[in-house]
Amino acid sequence: MARNSLSGLHQFCCRFWRESFHVGIDVHKRIPSPQEEARRTLLRRRHMLVDTVRRCKQRIKSHLLFLGINEPKELEHWNENVDTALLALQMALQRTSLWKVTCAS
Repeated sequence: MARNSLSGLHQFCCRFWRESFHVGIDVHKRIPSPQEEARRTLLRRRHMLVDTVRRCKQRIKSHLLFLGINEPKELEHWNENVDTALLALQMALQRTSLWKVTCAS
């Protein structure tokens, strides 16, 4: 009897499905539609942008802490007034005293 060329592949696939079923791997994953994939990509990008904004806010706060400046109350809830509050801070005086301390040591 002539062997079919796909019989080896068929046996491999059956063995793979049986073993993956016992391990708990789902071999029948559904491929998302282009609309679903576009939505997932958009949500991933939004998540990355939110992380970037959060990191920038943390860097501003840590820089103020490094300079020894108390955070203005506007930094508790970031809004349009944050720019004016940050620009109104007197950083030159704090930076001068910090500069004297670091240069003296």
